[in-house]
Amino acid sequence: MPTIRPAQMEQFLREWLPCWAGAKGLTITLFVHEDHASKQCTLPRVDGLRTVHTCHEDLTQQLGSSEWIIPRQSGACRSFPMYLAWKSGCDYIITLDDDCFPEGDGKAFIPEHLSAFRQDRWFRTIDGEEPRGIPYGDRDHLPVLLNHGLWTGTPDLDGPTSLLQLRGQTTVTVRAAREIVPPGMWFPLCAMNVCYHREAIPAAYNLLMGFEKYGLDRFDDIWSGILLKRISDHLGVYIANGKPLIHHSKASNPFRNMR
Repeated sequence: MPTIRPAQMEQFLREWLPCWAGAKGLTITLFVHEDHASKQCTLPRVDGLRTVHTCHEDLTQQLGSSEWIIPRQSGACRSFPMYLAWKSGCDYIITLDDDCFPEGDGKAFIPEHLSAFRQDRWFRTIDGEEPRGIPYGDRDHLPVLLNHGLWTGTPDLDGPTSLLQLRGQTTVTVRAAREIVPPGMWFPLCAMNVCYHREAIPAAYNLLMGFEKYGLDRFDDIWSGILLKRISDHLGVYIANGKPLIHHSKASNPFRNMR
């Protein structure tokens, strides 16, 4: 999780801890990267939860002369904790934003993400019961590269649309069922709720962003999703979209986003 809001950390940890504590049989490490020159907050010790807390100082220590590949003052800095998780041997890497919280008690969050990587190869034409023709035995599994979770609360919209939402709310419908993004089609990846198989991480880099330095921002995760989708189509692997849901409280400023 990348953050620039130390005050947000207390609420984030308090609300997510039951989710992590309830993930029986899993070893979980929380990687928090503060997009500051030095650490502004102290992560509390939690029994059974390993934490890795980094800031700008750690970029030089870990990356040396290549530290420039991680931008400052941009959500694209999430590439650094993703890299550290991959380097440490994590089998799956979940990305979250600090303004995102569990939906309900959060106990189903991790199991629902991981279930995407056990998706079988049969498309269901009805819900509720298995239609005639679905095998009773082995149904084979799709090789899934990542599961793109969705969110309730504030929709993930572009700046102009967000400002229109402030003037007059429109209904945004969340597609809560899990779907496979069809080959040959793109999708807008939002990194605030994504579970990556570790094999995806070397290709999941969020490109250099930052309005002041590069003249553009807020397209880092979108562009990474376009690259990953192109790669998945080429390799014959798949990207899932839908559950689990989280609650997005939206901490960013729509006027800055529009700029």
